[in-house]
Amino acid sequence: MTRQQLVDLATNSIKNYSSNIYPSLVDWLDEGQIDIVRRTECLTDTKNLASIDGTREYALGTDVMKILAVHYNSLEVQPATIEQMNYYAAYPAETAEGTPTHYYIKMTTNPLIGFTPVPSTSDLVIAVHYVKRPDTLLTSTNDPVIPEQFQRLIVKFAMYNCLIKDVKVDTLTLWQKEYLDGVNRMAEEIRNF
Repeated sequence: MTRQQLVDLATNSIKNYSSNIYPSLVDWLDEGQIDIVRRTECLTDTKNLASIDGTREYALGTDVMKILAVHYNSLEVQPATIEQMNYYAAYPAETAEGTPTHYYIKMTTNPLIGFTPVPSTSDLVIAVHYVKRPDTLLTSTNDPVIPEQFQRLIVKFAMYNCLIKDVKVDTLTLWQKEYLDGVNRMAEEIRNF
């Protein structure tokens, strides 16, 4: 389905419950797609960064929703715990250069990934495997990244959020259950693929 087909389906479905017009419908369709990708991890990618001797942090870009794995020169790097991060902050001299064993994420306008110890060699591959934020459905002809058999879940998400103030709680609860059950089925299919 295209964005316009999703809008039409949602608009027709909403008419059964409310005569209100929802200008935020397209935004909710986008948010639905993002929520499904986050919950199912159905859209993944890998960023390959080149290490720079003495450089702790590297830009990730704004399309990273969740880190799945990080490798430095083919060696797996573990996420740092809060305790480790507090230790590194308190004793920066002990986070000397070497082969990174841990990474952390700084969520800023442009998210950063940082390493400890700080990489001591340039031009080694840092592979960041992640769940990718889907592109916004900008035009009526854009297609969602969600597999077609699950695209109605995007509409369910949008309907729930548009009608949250206009329908009975039991109807909303049913829609939420149908949505979450569908997302769980999709996640299960992806895991068993």
